[in-house]
Amino acid sequence: MPKIPVWGWIAIAIAAILLLRPRVALGQGQVQVGGSLSQVDMGSHQVQKSEGSPGTVTINWTGTTKNFSGVGIAWIYRLRFTINRASDNFSIIPGVFGQETSAFGVPKTSSTSITIPAGAPLGLYNITAFLQANPSDASGNPDTSSFQDIPGAVLTHTNAINIVAAAGAAVPAGSIGAVDVSQAMVRAAQSFLQ
Repeated sequence: MPKIPVWGWIAIAIAAILLLRPRVALGQGQVQVGGSLSQVDMGSHQVQKSEGSPGTVTINWTGTTKNFSGVGIAWIYRLRFTINRASDNFSIIPGVFGQETSAFGVPKTSSTSITIPAGAPLGLYNITAFLQANPSDASGNPDTSSFQDIPGAVLTHTNAINIVAAAGAAVPAGSIGAVDVSQAMVRAAQSFLQ
């Protein structure tokens, strides 16, 4: 395989930057902002956490923004998420992360660290993720001053976290399966009593 000269690597880097940046539609018309979520995860289901415990939320997503003529383009996205108790929707951790430019149809994975806050009520919690993007102006340019949820780009991992007590008193417990006396023991006891 031939060695690529330094200027070749520079040309490749510049081409990659140009391909991944948001494209301006040059006044042709508004773009159709789109995207989807495929997974919201904490590594497994009903991950046990207690107050002060760290964790990582991972979200898989894909941007599908198209220009005025229906051609896929790169766009600027970010993720929003909530962590709510399943029984009553009590929210403990809302957050926003992952602002980045993504090319059309390229699957992405974004992760962020969380910490279960002090005083979080015990129970099962759902994680809901929302994919957001810059809206388009009438000329097809991104309005970088705001982000909006993309309709339909929402996904919930039901019962993703189980918040349990960090400490507490021990609860002694046990059981007895059966009490048996063998015939040999009965004979020995009878001969002892005679």
